[in-house]
Amino acid sequence: MELTGYTKDLVILYEDNGNEWAMYMKDLLTLNVQSIGLILHNLNSDSDEMLEALTFASHQCKLVVLTNVLLTSLTEKQITLLTQILQPSYHVVILLCGVPSLDGFYEMFPLTRGSNIFFTDQDPEHYLTVVSGILSDGIFVFYSYTFPLAHLSPLYITIKI
Repeated sequence: MELTGYTKDLVILYEDNGNEWAMYMKDLLTLNVQSIGLILHNLNSDSDEMLEALTFASHQCKLVVLTNVLLTSLTEKQITLLTQILQPSYHVVILLCGVPSLDGFYEMFPLTRGSNIFFTDQDPEHYLTVVSGILSDGIFVFYSYTFPLAHLSPLYITIKI
């Protein structure tokens, strides 16, 4: 199956342990982002041929639901194909689900560290803001700094390039 020239706004890549979060993100984004085109790809049950077809498609935003199982269960072929799909890295959003850091991810995938990171305890509005920014402008980099003093609220700086 070849999807040459095929464009979807967003692809969500996950494995069985990340299914609940993948479905949540799909529902959240399709309900709140106007006319979003979305593809879900389960790395456990969908074929490698379908994953290979995704390398020919053009996705404005790629969301990876990153679990420990995903980091340990990918085949060499899947790693190679995902490395192609996850380019450019500033179009990639990584949702950390029980993964304490991105070290293992960046060891596996030779990507620049320009991806946006989501945590499962963040406000859904944050997810919407970042994904909408990538979809509308193509590049969205989100930086946040939290003051160490408890009485000050967090300062969020958003830079659109």
